[in-house]
Amino acid sequence: MRLGRHTRRSLGRRFTWIAALVALAVATLTVGVSDRVAYRMAEQDARHTLAGLVEAVRNTAAVGAYAGDQVLLGEVANGLVSHPMVGAVRIEVAQGAAVERRRESRFDPTTGTQVSYALDSPFDRTERVGQIRVAVDTDALSALARKQALMLTVPMLAQVLLLAVVLGVVAARLLSRPMAGLARDLAQLQPGSTELLPMPPAHRDDEIGLLVRHTNDLLQANATALGRERQLRAEVSAIEGQLRRLLEASSAGIFLLDAAGRLVQGNPTLVRLCTGHATGTLAAEGFVDEHFAQPAALRALMDRALAQRHSVSADLLLRHAPAEGGPAERWVHVLLSPLPAAGGEELLEGVMYDVTQRRAEEARARHQAEHDPLTGLRNRAGLLAELDRHLPVALAGGPALSLLYLDLDGFKAVNDRHGHDAGDAVLREVATRLLGLLRRGGDTVARLGGDEFVVLLPAMGQEPWLTRFAWRVVDALSEPIALPGVAEPARIGASVGIASLPRDATDRDGLLRQADQAMYQVKRAGKQGVGTADGPLPRPLD
Repeated sequence: MRLGRHTRRSLGRRFTWIAALVALAVATLTVGVSDRVAYRMAEQDARHTLAGLVEAVRNTAAVGAYAGDQVLLGEVANGLVSHPMVGAVRIEVAQGAAVERRRESRFDPTTGTQVSYALDSPFDRTERVGQIRVAVDTDALSALARKQALMLTVPMLAQVLLLAVVLGVVAARLLSRPMAGLARDLAQLQPGSTELLPMPPAHRDDEIGLLVRHTNDLLQANATALGRERQLRAEVSAIEGQLRRLLEASSAGIFLLDAAGRLVQGNPTLVRLCTGHATGTLAAEGFVDEHFAQPAALRALMDRALAQRHSVSADLLLRHAPAEGGPAERWVHVLLSPLPAAGGEELLEGVMYDVTQRRAEEARARHQAEHDPLTGLRNRAGLLAELDRHLPVALAGGPALSLLYLDLDGFKAVNDRHGHDAGDAVLREVATRLLGLLRRGGDTVARLGGDEFVVLLPAMGQEPWLTRFAWRVVDALSEPIALPGVAEPARIGASVGIASLPRDATDRDGLLRQADQAMYQVKRAGKQGVGTADGPLPRPLD
């Protein structure tokens, strides 16, 4: 159907119509020109004809004019008017009335073509005796002109029309039909096939043959490109499948966020990490606020990545409730990388994987590194870390930092008499009693080794109640301690030295050293007491 509609507007038909219209225009112009030329030719012929007629009767008219013979002049005029090209005749006599004849009464001799001839005396050629005026019949002249124009136009018009038909046939044979056949062959080709157009034998070396060759080259190039495209699509499809399986099986959550924190895309592992379930969906709008315990931390990480234009990472705590039998908290390590802006929209590529076990192991490692395995108290490393945390506040003019240095009195005797297990039991009970005396969350109890303990009291200076607290420690540790498998309880005591920063020292080592010296001052003074580097402190009276 499409090809049929196109053939109705084929080049051959259009060329034929154009040639016919051109021929019609040429014929119209030819008719106009021919009519003009024919009229002039007819007019010229009429002049010659009239001249011949007048010349034939000129002598007779001259005799009649010379003699004044109206009858003779009338006969001459009637003879001239009888000619079809003559519309009117007027013979004027030098002396006498003029003779006038017309073909029709309505004829106006003053219009149209007129010819005048002088009449000379028959006896003296130099004497003029009158003149003859002949008016041409314009209707007859026009009829003669049309006849001559028709005789010129018809052959010319026939020649032009014949030429148009011949050109149309030639164009149809040389151009239209071969092009239509080429179009049909091209329409029958199946998309993606390797078929080529047949070469018309008669047009192998002309423009149509060149068109066929170039079309076949294009078809071959398209077939090659389609084959390559199919191969690339298959390869891309295989790669996409591998990537999809990789993303779905990945232990890391992979996702895209926009600059506002909306979730654009995420893999199944992200759902499992954020919800604790293997299936489900994540809300795009509330992703940050709904699934992170500290949304501000993630937003700050996003802002830093977008501002610095490079990858940033941090450990973040998730909000969702822990699964049954799972860890109490779920920690993830989040890596964010800015992507090039597409269409004005900034995106962040994120990778998130579970670090709960790592965080727990790090916490256990830190606990083991900073805590005494026997009593669970801070060890020397843990105490130093706490001191480093509180020292800047005290040195900057904040509240004083106080430290009690304890050494157990009579512990060696318990250890020697009842064994190391009993000694360990005493140390554990001492730790329990010291922890029971603490009133604030920032206070710290540490075991430095053997039977030496330290109580760290931030924001507590050398006031009377600090002394009272130290004596309470002495009193608490003086109470009997039950030993497993031993009927008689153990009795020990404690010597406590007090030092404060910045009054007694300006750094942690100086603070420990001052408290240790104060404790030995108490030891030398008789044990079971409290003192500073300046000496023992008496028990408050309360």
